[in-house]
Amino acid sequence: MPGLGLGLHPVLTMDKPTLTTEEAANWLNVHENRIYELIDDCVLPAGKEGRGYILLAADVAAYAVKLVREHTAARMGGQPIKRRKKKPSPELVGQG
Repeated sequence: MPGLGLGLHPVLTMDKPTLTTEEAANWLNVHENRIYELIDDCVLPAGKEGRGYILLAADVAAYAVKLVREHTAARMGGQPIKRRKKKPSPELVGQG
């Protein structure tokens, strides 16, 4: 399966935009019960399909990004994470 080209986990592909609770748990390296807790707490949006839930891979990835940023900031003593400024592309420099 081709990835998104963003260095993301192979399960997050354009061919598979949704995840089961088991797949989300495996991707986040947590127990499946933790995924149910996040769904029940409205932290992760999910749709009920039959006896199981489906989650959008993008929502799971966004949750992971949020978690990493929060934990990194906490380790840094609560300081905000500094983001590098993007340099303008050479063809845009000097245009106005």
